[in-house]
Amino acid sequence: AIRVPDYVLVKLRERARAKGVGYTVLARHFIQEKLGLAKR
Repeated sequence: AIRVPDYVLVKLRERARAKGVGYTVLARHFIQEKLGLAKR
């Protein structure tokens, strides 16, 4: 599993609530971005 700081998760949760988007969907996008950045 990827270690994500708690404050990042809180920010994601707040953003998801604001958009009305599912938290898991947003988290998945976030992780994919992180993986994409890590590969470069």
